[in-house]
Amino acid sequence: LTDILRQYLEYRFNWNALESTTEEIEENISGYDVTVSSKEILLSILKSADFVKFAKKLPLPNENMKAMENAIAFIDSTKPSEASAQ
Repeated sequence: LTDILRQYLEYRFNWNALESTTEEIEENISGYDVTVSSKEILLSILKSADFVKFAKKLPLPNENMKAMENAIAFIDSTKPSEASAQ
């Protein structure tokens, strides 16, 4: 899920998110017109994934579903409008 989000960040904001740490993403995303709520959603997903990856914390099943829902919400809230995409 985080790889998908990082690929989206690369495509949408044109910077190397796949090779960035969560902290670097937090710094970079601040330079874009993204709502505070959307930033919080993104960082919540990435930080939770960091716990799983580095601290071996096992997520609860409902946390996985919530992360997926939040990822969709982040993408929906930050995708370019159809008018600006053309």
